[in-house]
Amino acid sequence: MRGPYATILVFLIFGAGLVLVSILISRLIQPRNLNPEKLATYECGEEPTGEARIQYNFRFYSVALAFIIFEAEILFMFPWSIVYMENIQAGRGLETFVKMLIFIGILFLGLVYAWAKGDLDWVKPRPAFTAADVDMPPQAIFKHHKDAGAASTSAPPPTESGV
Repeated sequence: MRGPYATILVFLIFGAGLVLVSILISRLIQPRNLNPEKLATYECGEEPTGEARIQYNFRFYSVALAFIIFEAEILFMFPWSIVYMENIQAGRGLETFVKMLIFIGILFLGLVYAWAKGDLDWVKPRPAFTAADVDMPPQAIFKHHKDAGAASTSAPPPTESGV
């Protein structure tokens, strides 16, 4: 059992045991006086209002995703710097540098694409025209649009008796 990973296994078992003992001791000595005020949601001293589940704007997600992507790519530059120093000493520094420039260029193209698409704009501009401003040819209007428009503007159909 004295392999190279035995020490890591011992530390993992010891760490898991320490966590379990801490949770057990906490459960045994904690006070148990629950009341509605303690069970209420805490919002920085403010009374909670409304529902907890609301729809967030999608821009939160897209900006956060762009941040995580570019942040994770920066992590690749730290090991590259070590390899770059080793390759300079081996005479392949220019090749390694060009590879990193290509990598950064691809990241920059992704940033330009996200920027041009408008995913990084917090407030998206509204279109300058509305649907009423657009001239539609008669063949582009769907059948149910014709029926809805005809029903609202015309009189009720006559009955057979003419009354």
